[in-house]
Amino acid sequence: MRLSQFSVCVALGFASLGQASTIFETSGPVDSLATFPFFGVTWTQTQTYNNVSISGVLGFSSPSGGLIAYLTDSIGPGTTQAGNEIANTTITGITAAPALVNLFTGLTLGPGTYFLTAQDTGGTQFGLTNSPVESLGSGVTSTCDYTLDSPFAPYPPATQGLIKVCTGIWITSTVGSAPEPDTLGFSGAVLGLICLLARRKTVATK
Repeated sequence: MRLSQFSVCVALGFASLGQASTIFETSGPVDSLATFPFFGVTWTQTQTYNNVSISGVLGFSSPSGGLIAYLTDSIGPGTTQAGNEIANTTITGITAAPALVNLFTGLTLGPGTYFLTAQDTGGTQFGLTNSPVESLGSGVTSTCDYTLDSPFAPYPPATQGLIKVCTGIWITSTVGSAPEPDTLGFSGAVLGLICLLARRKTVATK
């Protein structure tokens, strides 16, 4: 079966829409299950990602245990829930072998620096690797993971003591789609115009 130029262009246009891509990912074997009052990862991105999902490898040693995860665009003194929090979630009642647990879905994250801080509320174990393989999306950079030092602030991301953790890295995955829908729509319109002109040229030369 022979496809027309227009059909091929339409197929290419739809194939380029809505595909999830890696923003920030750390993979590797689970070398240890560690407990911390708080543990976190941070990254910086230069473009907007939509429909973002964030997951981390976790184990839970107690059926009543769990964690609270905070996603903020700031950390340390001056950070507030009202001014800097993008989302938070509470996970409880998971008693399974270490697995990639979804923390957030459906987020839109613009250019900036983000901090994912997980607070152990009892029985949480973080899946750490000593042989991290880091995958970064376009325009994304990362630094060491971190934990927080006491005394802890009432709003944990505002805690002053920040300790970098550069060995024993938390296995996490952050994926999303880019660019923004408006940009995709513009790109699709341009592609459609090019295809239409090509089709007219083909018809005219027959």
